[in-house]
Amino acid sequence: MKTQMPEAVKKALVILYATLGIGLVRTFIEAPRMTQEIAPTLGGVKVMYFSLVFGFSLVAFLNWKIGQGKNWARWTCAVFFVAGLPSTVSLLIQTFKKTPFIGAFDLLQLVAQVVALVLLFQAPARGWFKKQTAI
Repeated sequence: MKTQMPEAVKKALVILYATLGIGLVRTFIEAPRMTQEIAPTLGGVKVMYFSLVFGFSLVAFLNWKIGQGKNWARWTCAVFFVAGLPSTVSLLIQTFKKTPFIGAFDLLQLVAQVVALVLLFQAPARGWFKKQTAI
């Protein structure tokens, strides 16, 4: 029998899905610019869109597995976040210079992801993930 999900995990999941949704909306808003600026460096529009679909699908899958109490998903999410942080900060600085409004949006998304990760690694959440692994 699974134990009840702690409030910290519930809040973290809401935040993680919200940031995924924000990222999706931002991608649609920025798609025309991305097609012109980014796609040529990746080798084409198809590669760019495949990468975006794959990335969003992977994040949605990890969020879903976190909701199921999979400790590996929580750690994978944290590792991806930390590994991507240097490039995220660099892109954030560039975005602020070009479009401050979008930069502020991206900063909000980054802060929300940090909050979600902090919630996932607090004591109630750690204990819950440990119990889910034992079941």
